[in-house]
Amino acid sequence: MRSRAKADGRSAALLAATAAAWLASTSARAEVVYDLAPSAGVGITNNARLTSTPLADEFSLLTATAQVRYLGARANHTLGYRLGWTHYFEGNGLDNLSNELSVLSALMPAANMELHLGGSAILSRVSRLAITNPSAGTTAGAAPAPAPEAQVAGTNLFIGVTATEEVIYRPNARWQLLESGNVTRITYLDSPAPPDSLLITLRGRAERIAALDTYSLESSTSATFAAGNSLISQLMAGWRREISVMWSSELQAGVMGIFRENVSPTIGPAALGSLGYRRIFWYANLTVSRLPTANLFLGTPTINNQAVLRLTLPLTRDETAVISGMAGYTFANPSNDQFTRAYDQRVAQLTVGTRFGRLPLYGTLDYSLLSQHGNPTAATPVPDLFRQVLMLNIRASFTFGPGTPPILGAPM
Repeated sequence: MRSRAKADGRSAALLAATAAAWLASTSARAEVVYDLAPSAGVGITNNARLTSTPLADEFSLLTATAQVRYLGARANHTLGYRLGWTHYFEGNGLDNLSNELSVLSALMPAANMELHLGGSAILSRVSRLAITNPSAGTTAGAAPAPAPEAQVAGTNLFIGVTATEEVIYRPNARWQLLESGNVTRITYLDSPAPPDSLLITLRGRAERIAALDTYSLESSTSATFAAGNSLISQLMAGWRREISVMWSSELQAGVMGIFRENVSPTIGPAALGSLGYRRIFWYANLTVSRLPTANLFLGTPTINNQAVLRLTLPLTRDETAVISGMAGYTFANPSNDQFTRAYDQRVAQLTVGTRFGRLPLYGTLDYSLLSQHGNPTAATPVPDLFRQVLMLNIRASFTFGPGTPPILGAPM
């Protein structure tokens, strides 16, 4: 009873503090902040064109990311643009100019409600090389990406457009309700290529906080429109436990269904388990799951049995040197057969980085690995691919606007 009373008191205090911050923020002054992050890197890869017959090449990668952030009383908005140029020295790879545009908005219409809106567009090639955050699985400055999926082969030029929305509502200190939606369109601009695809996802989640435990019920539905249309639905009940200040665990279990045109529906179990460590900026997380996956670039659903480890930890006591990484293994079943193999995939990314004193400069050594083995007898074959990339990169970070630190001597 005592622990529950403590937790209820903490939850009530958190809700009260949020309400107080919301009321106090109404009189805060809005600010506009500008960010600029250029980078330059050189590296080598054994598979420049991302094909089943690899060709090695050395490359240079130049990128520039610019952001404008509006920080208001109850609304924050971010507009970002990223330009990347990849040049292959031996001509075995295809030079690529990548363009990415993103917009994010975080609104607080009430003290107990948050609204997040986002949109992005990318013009690039399937074989692109990108500077990523392996611990989050994202491109620098972008929203978190999903778990690893099947990788298509080749150098096809494509346009990807995404729109997202999320609403978080806390009616009281013990309940949290979440609703989100996502629409993504992939269009290939040259041929031969996989079929264009459109993915629409809706998700709802209810959480009840009780002492150190959080109980949840989550439902999601994804519709994919490609060469063969499909619908994925799942319902999961979950339990999250705060083991200590730094450690937590979560278990989810339920049922999933995959429905495809002219194919018998697939009904089966779905499950997810995770163990996480977090200490201020540093964390590690291991997730093991069996979940249906849309595979947007491939245009066909699979049932993915997956284990993914992500971490970001300091290497030195002063925390100027950091290691960030991700490792994952996927054994995927076809949507119409839960016991055969559609493909298996091993992925790994590792980044070791350090700051250069008090200068706004950051250097990284990046390594990534993709090893994918398909099944030629599957209805939608997944290509065999093997790729390694090693890159040395230097990035600068500049911030301009009210309250920002000076350019030289600014913390990263």
